[in-house]
Amino acid sequence: MKKFFKVFFYCSGFSFLNAVLQVTVAIFFILLYIFLVEFKKILGLASSTALDINSILNKILMPVLITASILTFGIAWLAHIIFKRRFFERLSIHKTSWLPSGICFLTGVALQLPIGYIVGLVERTGIAPDIFQEYEQMTDSLMTDQSFILQILAIGLLAPLMEEIIFRGLIFHQLRKNIPLPIALILQALLFGLAHLNIIQGSYAFLAGILMGISLIWSGSLLLPMLIHAGMNLSAVFLLHYGQHLSENLLFLLTMVSFVLIPVCFVLLFRLTRGY
Repeated sequence: MKKFFKVFFYCSGFSFLNAVLQVTVAIFFILLYIFLVEFKKILGLASSTALDINSILNKILMPVLITASILTFGIAWLAHIIFKRRFFERLSIHKTSWLPSGICFLTGVALQLPIGYIVGLVERTGIAPDIFQEYEQMTDSLMTDQSFILQILAIGLLAPLMEEIIFRGLIFHQLRKNIPLPIALILQALLFGLAHLNIIQGSYAFLAGILMGISLIWSGSLLLPMLIHAGMNLSAVFLLHYGQHLSENLLFLLTMVSFVLIPVCFVLLFRLTRGY
C-alpha cells in the first residue's frame, strides 16, 4: 500500500505541476503588470483608463507558458536531487539516427490535420456545443494577437520538451517499474490527457500520448516522442497562422494524405527500431 501511494503521488503530482505553475506565474505577472501600469499613472506616463483583465492575460500568455515550462523542469529536477533520485537516467534520452527521427517528426506533423478534421466532424453533429465553444476560446487565446516567435518557442519547442520529460520520461518510467507495460502505457496517456484540463484537447492528447509512448517503447529514446510532439505543436502554430491562405481543396487533400502517412510512418518506425 505504501508503494501504491508513493507511485500515485509521484505521477499525479508531476502531471499537474505545470498547470499549477501556469496559474501561479499568471497571477504573479498580472499583479506585476498592474503595479507597473499604476506606477506609470502616478508618474504621469500612462493614461487613467480602466484595466482589462482579458487584455492583460492575452499580453502575458506566452511569457507565462515559457516561464512555467522552465520552472516545471527546474522543480522536477530539484525534487529528484532533494530526494536523492536519479533524474536524467530516468529520461532515456539516447541518440537516435536521422531516419527514425525524421519519421517521428513527420508523424507529428501529419497528426495535426486529421485531428482538426475529426474534431470538426464531431462539432458539426451538434454534440455538446458548450464544450466546443470552450475549446475554441482556448485555442483562440493561444493563437490570437500573439508573437509568432514566442508561439514557436512556448508551444512548438518548450511545451513538447517539458511535457515529454514529465509524461513519457518521469511518469512512464515510474509506472513501468511498478505495473504491467500495457497498463502503464494507457495510464501515462490518460494523465497526459487530463493534464490539458479540456475534454476535446484531452481526448486527442490521450491518443497522441499512446502513440508517443509506443515510440518510446520501440526506440528506448525519449527523443522520438519529443519529435512527434514538436511536429504536432509546430504544425498547429503554422496552420493557425497560415492555414487561411490554403484552399479548402488543398487542405482536404493534405488531410487525406496525412491519414495515410500516420500508419505508414509508424510501420516504418517499427521496422527501423525493432530490427525488422
